[in-house]
Amino acid sequence: MDGLGGLAFTPEGSLVYTSYVAGVWSMWRAAADGSDRVPVFTLGVGDDILSPNVAPDGTIYYAQRGRSGTHIRATSKDGGSTRTVASDVRSDALSLSADGKSLVFGVTVGGIPRIFQAAVTGAERRQITDLVAFIGSLDPTGTKAAFYFIDSADQSFRLGV
Repeated sequence: MDGLGGLAFTPEGSLVYTSYVAGVWSMWRAAADGSDRVPVFTLGVGDDILSPNVAPDGTIYYAQRGRSGTHIRATSKDGGSTRTVASDVRSDALSLSADGKSLVFGVTVGGIPRIFQAAVTGAERRQITDLVAFIGSLDPTGTKAAFYFIDSADQSFRLGV
């Protein structure tokens, strides 16, 4: 199943997307029309890929969930070099700022889902709301984040900024 775990455009206009075949997740690149498919990397059985985002320099950021927990990872556009950006994160969607310098993502703190922001190096990690919140998204300037939260007054889901 192509794209089930997420997809994103590259700065050149091609696609980066997840693929799930026979119990194995992988990341692929292809032209926007689906031609020129090229594998970026393949994970082992039991690990999965979620929410790819592509920075202006072509670096691919994604969540990788496996036996050791969920981590935000970064890889070069050809998959040749990977690194961990953040560990112990939720498998919610992550969001990359338009300039490629900052990420927002979910973290469980004391059993409660929260939204955090960090530099793409993993530095400057900080919680950005005290609300029960998930699925954050950064505005193009990287200065505001939108997210779902649970309103404590009536337990309904709301959007917050």
